[in-house]
Amino acid sequence: MKKELKAYYKQIRQLLPGNMCSRHKIMTNIVTGVEEYCRQNPEANMDHIQARFGRAEDLAAAYVEQQPPRKLLKALQTRKKIVSIVAGVMALMLLIYAAVIVYEVVDSEINKHGYIVTSSQEITGFCSDP
Repeated sequence: MKKELKAYYKQIRQLLPGNMCSRHKIMTNIVTGVEEYCRQNPEANMDHIQARFGRAEDLAAAYVEQQPPRKLLKALQTRKKIVSIVAGVMALMLLIYAAVIVYEVVDSEINKHGYIVTSSQEITGFCSDP
């Protein structure tokens, strides 16, 4: 049953909005309630727990409904900012990676004969006929 409870808690945690701290507080309340119910009803199984507390979706929805709209909007805006920042950083890293690849290809093409010509001067007098 511990494995089933762990999966139940994980599913609830994934459905809850907000940051890690607020989800932790909510999960602490849920876990405490479930543990208390299990102590009072030692024969309880997952069906009994879900009948008492509801499915994970219903439980998460109930907590969302209790939250003020302003708090939910702030949590969504924060998540949107984090996703935007992560996407921007990933795009920048991809751009830098592409630039390095292009540089390496161009550098390889320039140096493909094994030597680099940095300047050229006309050399005279070595093989000239007298």
